[in-house]
Amino acid sequence: MVNAILGSNYDLTQLLARMQADIRQLATQPVLSHASTGSDPGTPGISTDINGLHAFDSSGTETVTISGQDGSVTIRGTLNLPNGSINNAALVNPIQPGSAGLSDPGHAYTTTSTVYAQQSIAVPAGFTQALVFLGVSGGAWNNTAAYDYLYVAGDINGSAGGSTPQGAAGSSYGSASAFAIRTLSGLSGGSITVGCRIWTGAAGWAANGSNIANTNAIVQFLR
Repeated sequence: MVNAILGSNYDLTQLLARMQADIRQLATQPVLSHASTGSDPGTPGISTDINGLHAFDSSGTETVTISGQDGSVTIRGTLNLPNGSINNAALVNPIQPGSAGLSDPGHAYTTTSTVYAQQSIAVPAGFTQALVFLGVSGGAWNNTAAYDYLYVAGDINGSAGGSTPQGAAGSSYGSASAFAIRTLSGLSGGSITVGCRIWTGAAGWAANGSNIANTNAIVQFLR
């Protein structure tokens, strides 16, 4: 009888020791290193493994992955967020500025519209749109004996904006300013050109040290 009791106590002691060891092992194991909601086919589900967390739609297609290797999040679909939930400080360069300016003096001007003070602004990598604001001005000495007009217009990528005429009597100076605005899309590298178009109305005006063409542009690049 005594031996039976001692034997039972011994078996119980071993059992408790094994249970304690098992509990310690469970407490140190990543219990969700491989788990699943166990959803039936046709029902969205979530699973985890050594590579991270995975979400599936009703067709079994993985729609969201949170990587356990590098912490990246991949969403295969539309990410809908409430307005204002992401501020500009959390974004990486959503807008990239650009600018250009040049003064180009001394040219002779003819009745043919010609671009002066041209500048190029490089399109940053990854940006596909641009808002371009261009201001130009030009002035010249009318060396002819007749009253004539000087015309000035902005030029963006070879396309002229509206022109501004300025009359000048013979042997006098005329100057004018103009603006051009463009919204460009479908960009992929390359550059945007800006410049000042100048021409005269009736006759050419000779080169003069006081003749000038000015270009000043601001660009906002968008992704």
